[in-house]
Amino acid sequence: MAAAVKMPGQSSGLLPPMLQAGVLVMIAGYADAIGFLQHRAFAGQMTGNTILLAISLAEAGWSQAGFYLAVIASFLVGVAISGSLVRLGIAQAVALSLAAVALAICAFVTARWGALLLAFAMGTQNAAATHFGAATLNTVFITGDLQKLFEKVLAWLWQPVSAPKDEGASAGFATLALVWAEYFAGALIGALANATLSHPLLIPAVLLPFVLLGRPRRA
Repeated sequence: MAAAVKMPGQSSGLLPPMLQAGVLVMIAGYADAIGFLQHRAFAGQMTGNTILLAISLAEAGWSQAGFYLAVIASFLVGVAISGSLVRLGIAQAVALSLAAVALAICAFVTARWGALLLAFAMGTQNAAATHFGAATLNTVFITGDLQKLFEKVLAWLWQPVSAPKDEGASAGFATLALVWAEYFAGALIGALANATLSHPLLIPAVLLPFVLLGRPRRA
């Protein structure tokens, strides 16, 4: 199946690429905060869930260990399904719609099932898109993005005073710093929403299907 070629001037969606990334990052921070507060499991941070899995095994908490293992597996299933849809040339908005359905169902199921569906939704979201204009970003877990940010800080600090300024590096620094701030803002809003709303996950469920709407398909 041939890949869709973006022609000069062709729209990359209803929203500019970096605004698409920003909304997805905020949704991920929002979902992770609610996932931890409601289920004591992370929606997108599988590093944290792996640590919780190891602690459960060390403490012989077999039921809890099985729960964290299922959360990690649910995330990977979401990645596999979403990645397959994108490879088949199906619009990325379809993958996000699948994630949105999972988020909506979270509001009406038990805590254990909610945690699995939330992880599935974040895996689906992360695999739906990683390229936003000239930037390549993970929108669900930001550890790698944060590492890239401080690598750019170090490169800037070690740059000779007489050397010409690298405008591309400055732009990359600004993008990565903004990604961290957006994730933090999303997590803060998620924590506040969890304390004040009955079904806080319905908000990202409504937003997700429209974030990548109009992007050209990829093979």
